[in-house]
Amino acid sequence: MLGILLGIDTGLIQLIPGKEPIQVIEGPCFEIIDYQDDIAIGAAKESGLWIYKNEAWSQCWEGKPSSARIGPDGTIWVGTFDTRLYFSNDQGENWAEMSGLQNVIKHRQINIPPHHKKPYISGVIFPKQGEIIGIAGGGTWHTRDKGENWLQRSDGLDTLLYKIQEHPENSDILYASTESGFYKSDDSGFSWMHPTMGIGELPCTNFEVFPNKPDALLLVNKDQKIENPYSIYRSPNGGVTWSKINLENNSDWETQPVITRLWNASDTGFAAANGTVWASHDSGKNWISLANGLPKAYAITAAL
Repeated sequence: MLGILLGIDTGLIQLIPGKEPIQVIEGPCFEIIDYQDDIAIGAAKESGLWIYKNEAWSQCWEGKPSSARIGPDGTIWVGTFDTRLYFSNDQGENWAEMSGLQNVIKHRQINIPPHHKKPYISGVIFPKQGEIIGIAGGGTWHTRDKGENWLQRSDGLDTLLYKIQEHPENSDILYASTESGFYKSDDSGFSWMHPTMGIGELPCTNFEVFPNKPDALLLVNKDQKIENPYSIYRSPNGGVTWSKINLENNSDWETQPVITRLWNASDTGFAAANGTVWASHDSGKNWISLANGLPKAYAITAAL
């Protein structure tokens, strides 16, 4: 059992509830972690990608990843800060590059995000056909033929993307976090809605979806005008309305909290902030503390 994985300044730690945390990788700062079907990946933005398989961690790709995830079919995807996208169908043994993205950057109107030299890949999601790629500064782009042809799907969407994700059970429903807040699409990205009730148009850095009827969602947003700018919000109705949540009477944080949903579960989630990890078993409505005194976490995932 991998337990809860936390990306920290000096590597990756493993936390199994009731036990002392163990550092499983020592080295760079891990800012991206993902898990699916006994495979986990961790990405360090200055070094590359590590994979956990056969009960061991090893580096499987070198470079500077801006995004990384395991697709529904087990394919591993890595986006970079120079707008390239790589994928591996054999758990990181061999890699291929998605074609055509450089032509999108060259011939379309793509903005350079603040504090970056180029647009970068913010994620990849999987509608019923093909892939949709998120480009920070360029919005979302759809391909049905592994990159030979591309169509933009950003109608109504802020193009400064931080994260994109499909619904865990309905790939027609897509979500995005952006500089101006949270967005949702019910038609595979052809059009996007911008729900703001309770959260306004503040930058949204991360979110998680708990599939149910209706869906519950968690998101992290940032208000740069206050001393502790980060907050976690919950929506009980698929993103229509939002309210701020408290973790042990704290609702505003100096450093960014990280959140995750337990893979293959509809109601269990975890959050980490200020050295403490919390768990929820009702889609983020109520929380209990699992561990404290931990290093600052930049990423979290769970496999219990």
